[in-house]
Amino acid sequence: MSSFGQLLVLSGPSGVGKTTIAHRLLAGDSAGRGRSRIERSISYTTRPPRPGEREGRDYYFVNRAEFLRLIKKNAFLEWAQLFGYYYGTPRREAQRRLRRGINLLLVIDVQGAAQLRRRRGRLAVPFSFIFVLPPSLAILRTRLEARQSEGPEQLELRLQTARRELRAAAQFDYLVINRSLDQAVGAIEQVIGATGRSPLVSI
Repeated sequence: MSSFGQLLVLSGPSGVGKTTIAHRLLAGDSAGRGRSRIERSISYTTRPPRPGEREGRDYYFVNRAEFLRLIKKNAFLEWAQLFGYYYGTPRREAQRRLRRGINLLLVIDVQGAAQLRRRRGRLAVPFSFIFVLPPSLAILRTRLEARQSEGPEQLELRLQTARRELRAAAQFDYLVINRSLDQAVGAIEQVIGATGRSPLVSI
């Protein structure tokens, strides 16, 4: 029987460090720790690129009409609307990589993770749901301010959303507090190493 990859769902509030952790996992730059074969799923989004983001590396940037067309085609494994923009994980690309035995990292918001959790019993793909928490809301605010990508009103909206999302943390398999990037990456690598595999039926 062939061996398939697992879905690693990395979620948490905006500004908690999900993307930075993902980059370190993918680069294997985790203070000398080993890593399993991991690739990141590239999401579609309708939001504009941030400085330094590239098409096909960070996201696939599309307009709203195109995103809604893809929803109708059932092209997404999960999708959500967050802060006025749509985000979605392409289904076909996930299938292709998992069949090749690749562990697929999904960096998604709490809404998208909830969709996958609801479908978990119907999917034969092994999942690990990992929630990244900030050490405190004050530190989360500081990180969001340092990003300089939101105005004051948008910043407050993100913090309000973060408070609500933090209440969902107990529904995840693993909780990782991002006090130190090295420690957070190391903890997630342990999760990856501990999770078994099973055959892919359908996603």
